[in-house]
Amino acid sequence: MNFSPHNYQAYAIDYIETHPIAAVLLDMGLGKTVISLTAIANLLFDSFLAQALELGPLRKEEPILPPALVEQLRSLTPKGVPVEMVETLAAYYFANKPEDSDWVVLPVANFDAYFGTTSFGRKYLKQIPETFLERSETGFGLCRYRLGNVLAIKQG
Repeated sequence: MNFSPHNYQAYAIDYIETHPIAAVLLDMGLGKTVISLTAIANLLFDSFLAQALELGPLRKEEPILPPALVEQLRSLTPKGVPVEMVETLAAYYFANKPEDSDWVVLPVANFDAYFGTTSFGRKYLKQIPETFLERSETGFGLCRYRLGNVLAIKQG
Protein backbone atom coordinates (compact mmCIF):
# COMPACT_ATOMS: atom_id res chain seq x y z
CA MET A 1 0.00 0.00 0.00
CA ASN A 2 1.33 3.42 -0.93
CA PHE A 3 0.77 6.28 1.52
CA SER A 4 0.28 9.70 -0.03
CA PRO A 5 -0.27 12.27 2.75
CA HIS A 6 -2.72 15.14 2.49
CA ASN A 7 -1.21 18.64 2.78
CA TYR A 8 -2.02 18.94 6.50
CA GLN A 9 -0.53 15.47 7.13
CA ALA A 10 2.67 16.33 5.23
CA TYR A 11 2.93 19.54 7.25
CA ALA A 12 2.53 17.62 10.52
CA ILE A 13 5.10 14.99 9.49
CA ASP A 14 7.62 17.70 8.59
CA TYR A 15 6.92 19.55 11.85
CA ILE A 16 7.54 16.41 13.93
CA GLU A 17 10.78 15.72 12.07
CA THR A 18 12.16 19.24 12.52
CA HIS A 19 11.13 20.00 16.13
CA PRO A 20 12.33 18.17 19.26
CA ILE A 21 8.88 18.43 20.90
CA ALA A 22 5.62 18.14 18.98
CA ALA A 23 1.99 17.26 19.61
CA VAL A 24 -0.52 16.12 16.99
CA LEU A 25 -4.00 17.33 17.91
CA LEU A 26 -6.48 16.29 15.24
CA ASP A 27 -10.02 14.96 15.23
CA MET A 28 -10.71 11.26 15.06
CA GLY A 29 -9.99 9.72 11.66
CA LEU A 30 -7.67 12.43 10.34
CA GLY A 31 -4.50 10.36 10.48
CA LYS A 32 -2.74 10.98 13.79
CA THR A 33 -1.38 7.42 13.79
CA VAL A 34 -0.11 7.45 10.21
CA ILE A 35 1.41 10.92 10.74
CA SER A 36 3.25 9.79 13.88
CA LEU A 37 4.43 6.47 12.46
CA THR A 38 5.61 8.06 9.21
CA ALA A 39 7.60 10.69 11.10
CA ILE A 40 9.11 8.04 13.38
CA ALA A 41 10.05 5.85 10.41
CA ASN A 42 11.62 8.82 8.63
CA LEU A 43 13.60 9.83 11.72
CA LEU A 44 14.82 6.33 12.47
CA PHE A 45 15.47 4.96 9.02
CA ASP A 46 15.66 7.76 6.48
CA SER A 47 18.03 10.05 8.35
CA PHE A 48 20.60 8.72 10.81
CA LEU A 49 20.41 4.99 10.15
CA ALA A 50 20.28 5.43 6.39
CA GLN A 51 23.48 7.48 6.51
CA ALA A 52 25.18 4.76 8.54
CA LEU A 53 24.09 2.05 6.13
CA GLU A 54 25.15 3.99 3.03
CA LEU A 55 28.83 3.54 3.88
CA GLY A 56 29.07 0.53 1.61
CA PRO A 57 28.03 -3.03 0.94
CA LEU A 58 28.49 -5.81 3.44
CA ARG A 59 31.64 -7.83 3.01
CA LYS A 60 31.15 -11.48 2.26
CA GLU A 61 34.13 -12.98 4.02
CA GLU A 62 34.05 -13.50 7.75
CA PRO A 63 37.11 -11.98 9.41
CA ILE A 64 39.55 -14.28 11.13
CA LEU A 65 41.34 -12.62 14.01
CA PRO A 66 45.08 -13.29 14.18
CA PRO A 67 46.08 -15.46 17.18
CA ALA A 68 48.31 -12.68 18.55
CA LEU A 69 45.37 -10.25 18.56
CA VAL A 70 43.08 -12.82 20.21
CA GLU A 71 45.67 -13.36 22.95
CA GLN A 72 46.03 -9.60 23.41
CA LEU A 73 42.23 -9.20 23.62
CA ARG A 74 42.05 -11.91 26.27
CA SER A 75 44.79 -10.35 28.38
CA LEU A 76 43.32 -6.80 28.16
CA THR A 77 39.66 -7.71 28.71
CA PRO A 78 38.52 -6.37 32.10
CA LYS A 79 37.47 -8.87 34.75
CA GLY A 80 33.75 -9.54 34.56
CA VAL A 81 33.43 -8.84 30.82
CA PRO A 82 32.96 -12.01 28.76
CA VAL A 83 35.92 -12.48 26.40
CA GLU A 84 33.60 -13.78 23.68
CA MET A 85 31.87 -10.38 23.56
CA VAL A 86 35.15 -8.55 23.09
CA GLU A 87 36.30 -10.99 20.38
CA THR A 88 32.96 -10.59 18.58
CA LEU A 89 33.33 -6.79 18.74
CA ALA A 90 36.81 -7.01 17.22
CA ALA A 91 35.60 -9.36 14.46
CA TYR A 92 32.66 -7.04 13.73
CA TYR A 93 35.08 -4.11 13.60
CA PHE A 94 37.29 -5.75 10.99
CA ALA A 95 34.30 -6.95 8.95
CA ASN A 96 32.68 -3.50 8.78
CA LYS A 97 35.59 -1.04 8.93
CA PRO A 98 35.50 1.27 5.90
CA GLU A 99 38.70 1.83 3.96
CA ASP A 100 38.77 5.58 4.66
CA SER A 101 37.96 5.65 8.39
CA ASP A 102 38.87 4.01 11.67
CA TRP A 103 35.32 4.39 13.01
CA VAL A 104 32.66 1.68 12.73
CA VAL A 105 28.95 2.04 13.53
CA LEU A 106 28.02 -0.32 16.36
CA PRO A 107 24.33 -1.30 16.55
CA VAL A 108 24.17 -1.82 20.31
CA ALA A 109 20.58 -3.10 20.25
CA ASN A 110 21.52 -5.75 17.67
CA PHE A 111 24.44 -6.90 19.82
CA ASP A 112 22.12 -7.11 22.84
CA ALA A 113 19.84 -9.37 20.78
CA TYR A 114 22.77 -11.40 19.42
CA PHE A 115 24.13 -12.09 22.91
CA GLY A 116 20.61 -12.58 24.29
CA THR A 117 21.03 -10.01 27.06
CA THR A 118 20.69 -6.27 27.57
CA SER A 119 23.81 -6.42 29.72
CA PHE A 120 26.02 -5.87 26.68
CA GLY A 121 25.00 -2.25 26.08
CA ARG A 122 24.15 -1.34 29.65
CA LYS A 123 26.93 -3.06 31.55
CA TYR A 124 29.76 -4.66 29.58
CA LEU A 125 30.31 -2.02 26.89
CA LYS A 126 30.80 0.65 29.56
CA GLN A 127 33.36 -1.47 31.41
CA ILE A 128 35.72 -1.70 28.44
CA PRO A 129 38.33 1.07 28.86
CA GLU A 130 38.53 3.89 26.27
CA THR A 131 42.18 3.02 25.55
CA PHE A 132 41.00 -0.39 24.41
CA LEU A 133 37.69 0.53 22.73
CA GLU A 134 37.09 4.21 21.99
CA ARG A 135 33.38 5.10 21.77
CA SER A 136 31.40 8.05 20.48
CA GLU A 137 27.79 7.99 21.70
CA THR A 138 25.35 8.90 18.94
CA GLY A 139 21.92 7.69 20.09
CA PHE A 140 19.06 5.61 18.65
CA GLY A 141 20.75 2.43 19.91
CA LEU A 142 23.86 3.07 17.81
CA CYS A 143 27.31 4.34 18.59
CA ARG A 144 30.54 4.76 16.68
CA TYR A 145 33.60 2.95 17.94
CA ARG A 146 37.16 2.09 17.01
CA LEU A 147 39.75 -0.15 18.50
CA GLY A 148 42.22 1.71 20.67
CA ASN A 149 45.93 2.32 20.18
CA VAL A 150 46.81 -0.22 22.87
CA LEU A 151 46.10 -3.08 20.47
CA ALA A 152 48.48 -4.18 17.75
CA ILE A 153 45.84 -3.99 15.02
CA LYS A 154 46.93 -5.97 12.02
CA GLN A 155 44.39 -7.92 10.06
CA GLY A 156 45.93 -11.23 9.03
